[in-house]
Amino acid sequence: MQSRIQSTMLALTIAGGISAATQARAYTILAPNSVVAGKTITDWTGEWWTWALQAPQAANPLLDTTGGFANVNNGGPVYFVAGGVLGSGGSTNRTIYIPGNKPILLPIINLVDTEPVPPLDPALTLADRTLSADLVLAAWLSAVNTASLFASIDGTPVASPASHLQVTNVFDLGATKPDSLLEGFGVPAGTHAVPTRSAGYWLMIDDLSPGPHELRFGGSVGAISVDTPSGLQSLDSYSANVTVTALVPEPASLLLLGTALALAGLSRGRGHGVSASIR
Repeated sequence: MQSRIQSTMLALTIAGGISAATQARAYTILAPNSVVAGKTITDWTGEWWTWALQAPQAANPLLDTTGGFANVNNGGPVYFVAGGVLGSGGSTNRTIYIPGNKPILLPIINLVDTEPVPPLDPALTLADRTLSADLVLAAWLSAVNTASLFASIDGTPVASPASHLQVTNVFDLGATKPDSLLEGFGVPAGTHAVPTRSAGYWLMIDDLSPGPHELRFGGSVGAISVDTPSGLQSLDSYSANVTVTALVPEPASLLLLGTALALAGLSRGRGHGVSASIR
């Protein structure tokens, strides 16, 4: 099935975790060609899609309406922020708890194209299917209303959001995990969704100071219809308007949080085992 997807918070309250002293807020928006933890931002957008699509369908950040699934499988060197709720077609509001000392990656607006697995037409070559993905991405990029793109941090607009375009080459999402969102989109568990490509406008934000922050981002895309070797591919117009309340702890709170998580794990170990819309 042709899948084109438009673009766990642990609720802990720690006394003194976010103090009034953190009201002086700071952050750095990295240039689009930056390298972070040994990878380009373009590479990290592929990692973001792998994170989102391989996460469990029952606890998936892309289907999350509150922020409760924000930290599911989100422990790498870059913290991933989900975009609009798949199929919502409107505003999304979440509250998330972001570990300190990590850059964060968020999608202003984005798209991923995974060609059918197995191919609808067995005669189609990998080159044919890659061309299909290329044509879908090109049509989508032409349909993005770049003037509508917006992003702000604590009420301060990000300059030139349209300059933060990232377009991947073909990448591998890895073997499809059982019960993942990717399997829910029709990709059989254990198989690889190849070829996969992504395009979108992304922000990599570093040095986000401790305290509460408001992240707002989104934009709109017109409808597309493009004839490809895989067949006629169509997307309805849509828009995204995401507001994220991001809570970044004081450095001292990180130790307390780690201790709380360790105690929670110890307690759990003594009991019983705990195991997009399609556009």
